[in-house]
Amino acid sequence: MTLDSRAVSAAANNADLYRCVFEAHGLRYALTRFAFIGLDPPPPYYSNLTTLTPHDQPEQAECIATLRSANSGSFGFKDSFSNFDMSKAGMTRLFEAAWLWAPAAAVTAQPLDGWKRIKTDDDLNLWEAGWKAGGSPSSQRMFPATMLSRPDIGFYGRFIGATCQAGCIANLSGDCVGLSNIYSVEPGRAQVRASAARCAANFAPGRPVVGYDRGNAFETMVSIGFEPVGKLIVWVDPPSRSMADQSHVTST
Repeated sequence: MTLDSRAVSAAANNADLYRCVFEAHGLRYALTRFAFIGLDPPPPYYSNLTTLTPHDQPEQAECIATLRSANSGSFGFKDSFSNFDMSKAGMTRLFEAAWLWAPAAAVTAQPLDGWKRIKTDDDLNLWEAGWKAGGSPSSQRMFPATMLSRPDIGFYGRFIGATCQAGCIANLSGDCVGLSNIYSVEPGRAQVRASAARCAANFAPGRPVVGYDRGNAFETMVSIGFEPVGKLIVWVDPPSRSMADQSHVTST
């Protein structure tokens, strides 16, 4: 199967999001030609490693083995190009998903229709409370206020009073803008995804929007102009090898 270079761009953008989050938490990482490598245990919902090229598999495999040994029972990684069959090594597929790409012409910058960019720590706290209520529970602070000052990441939310009903994150890379962490605390997720895509377009006008999704969310993204450009797999150690809390390898 011919590799779509847009999948490579989407994977690189996802690694840029990882970089932002790791730096916000004061965690060490290495960004190599072939992978983003977490040198410290990642925050909840983030993998220990994510591959960045469809090539360099020997180097990736060596790094995966090293990290898995160092994080025995709590290891997971994002195979960004579905290159590895880790079932033979005792790992489990947490999920499969598709990289998504929407050209700039398909998702244009428009008025945000009740959404706004988060600019204060108070609003970010409300945004994160909604994010957790929308399906990502965690006992720790996930998005420190220092992230608000970064020019390469933006938090967007739709508020009703003091409640953030829906939200998303946009993050900037060299050739695209990423869309992730889309959530809603009430029905109407299809409309939320369309609004979130407009937020990403407003964050970086004129750039294609990338991300990944699966299931009904994937179908919704395709219906609003996104195109699948590659497959990814998130691999985790099974419960028999894992610590009680496997949430940190659910992956973003």
